[in-house]
Amino acid sequence: MIALAVLVVGPIAAWLCRPIRGTDGGMISTVLVGDSVGPAILRTLLAMGMATLFGAGVARLFGWRLGCFVAGVALAWPAWEHAGVVQLVRMTGDPAIMTTLAIEGGVMLGLTLGAAFLLYRIDPGIDRTPDAMRGVVPGIGGVLAAALAAGTLAGIVVLIIAMGEQRAQTFAASIVGAIIAGTVARI
Repeated sequence: MIALAVLVVGPIAAWLCRPIRGTDGGMISTVLVGDSVGPAILRTLLAMGMATLFGAGVARLFGWRLGCFVAGVALAWPAWEHAGVVQLVRMTGDPAIMTTLAIEGGVMLGLTLGAAFLLYRIDPGIDRTPDAMRGVVPGIGGVLAAALAAGTLAGIVVLIIAMGEQRAQTFAASIVGAIIAGTVARI
């Protein structure tokens, strides 16, 4: 499933988002900062929907944790192809886009939490059995608290590690952040 996410679903998600262009016609863009916001929103939602559907199938077969992982791996592809924040600010010359990026980040966080909750609900119990045997079955409040704590700590770690503009550095930072997020959420 991981190989399918890396070799098939991820490249298709990247292909869906490839036409999203910046204000100068280049790849330096995000969903809300670019040439055409409407098509960018549609393409991003399609890519997220495809990754979530693939993750849902995996969650149904192997558990919600692997489902979330493969959905995230698939969504790393489009993120890899588009620019970082430093490049966006440099290209637009406008530090005020940080407000737009913060709004975009909040919306994407909400969509991601919704997808994770969906995958958690789809899991037939594969990943919940060890917790249930120990008498620990988190409710929605526990899942949301874990997600917020994990996301906050992972974001801080990613900001510390990804100081440069290199894409590989940012990708490595997201991997370390995901490991820390998983650990914090599990605790």
